[in-house]
Amino acid sequence: MGIIIYPFLIMNAILVLISIIMIIKSTLKENIEVKHCIYGFFVSFLIYSVLYIDYKFSTSAYPLGTYFMFPFFMIFIPFIIGLSTRFSKHIIGKWISKVFLYSVIFSGLFIIFFQNYTFYIIDFLGIPKHF
Repeated sequence: MGIIIYPFLIMNAILVLISIIMIIKSTLKENIEVKHCIYGFFVSFLIYSVLYIDYKFSTSAYPLGTYFMFPFFMIFIPFIIGLSTRFSKHIIGKWISKVFLYSVIFSGLFIIFFQNYTFYIIDFLGIPKHF
């Protein structure tokens, strides 16, 4: 299973690095406001809360599912949204892009520094595992 998990996690780490680079470039070119950063944090918090509630109320869970669920919903999908709205001609599209790219950065940092609450949430919540 590690043959599948490690490339997936490496791909998500690369997406976080790309998001950091894109935010730095747009900071140098455009005006980045603090509210982009705050809304990005709230998007990350909202996504994590939904995943946490999903695991909290589940009766059993696949032990390796967290290695796919958290990076997919917290990094991959917001990155795709941020990338697709980045090239929008509307101001709102560019604004959404910045918020979701910040969300990817916050999610990546959260997953790295708080692994007990992401990858090991099944053990943390005491959910029975099924294989």
